[in-house]
Amino acid sequence: MQKNLIVLIGGGHAAGKRTTAELIKTEVENLPENNGSSLHIEVLDMTTFEQSVTKNGSTSDEMSKHKFRPARVDFEALLDHLKSLLLHKEGEIQKLLIVHGCYALYNKEICDMSHMRVYIDSDADTRLIRWIRRDVLFTETETLEHILSTYLQGAKQEMTDYIFPTKERADVIMPRGAEANGVSLIVDGILPHTGFGKLLEHSGTSCLRPFQGERFDNQKGNFYELN
Repeated sequence: MQKNLIVLIGGGHAAGKRTTAELIKTEVENLPENNGSSLHIEVLDMTTFEQSVTKNGSTSDEMSKHKFRPARVDFEALLDHLKSLLLHKEGEIQKLLIVHGCYALYNKEICDMSHMRVYIDSDADTRLIRWIRRDVLFTETETLEHILSTYLQGAKQEMTDYIFPTKERADVIMPRGAEANGVSLIVDGILPHTGFGKLLEHSGTSCLRPFQGERFDNQKGNFYELN
């Protein structure tokens, strides 16, 4: 029986974590060996496990500090959720869980549960530009002033103090965001742990696939949400 798998994707703000997760999902779904019933793929966004500080009894300074610290993530709830999803019942198809978020590599217990840990690296200027393009120009959900204030008052220091150090736990480091070759490398690392790997092994075919940059460039244009 094939075990359910967890892939963690961490990195800084607007580094391309969500994009990478979606590209991995698409690449695995498009494998010729996947007939739609061999592997269930689920992408989990860690922002859904963030907890807020209520204003009652909390100062604005306390709430601001909480916003830019690991404490904002309910790791216990995420851990319980992952454990429940990892349970493989008789007759169920194998699951691939792709978890992405700034603190995906922060919690040791969650890292120990995972089968692959990925860190999306990018310099600070590039990430800030992507953040502005995403939230100001594309989605129009924030103002430029708000993003710059958020970055300077907390996000920049959060990256240095808490997020960047998690890079040491990564199995794979993607230095320039969601790149085609990096995604191919990750998928090739996943295949041996799936039923696809067994099929390829029996057929005498290598699990490694040629890089397909042009197709990934097109997909990146569709998926690049720069989270």
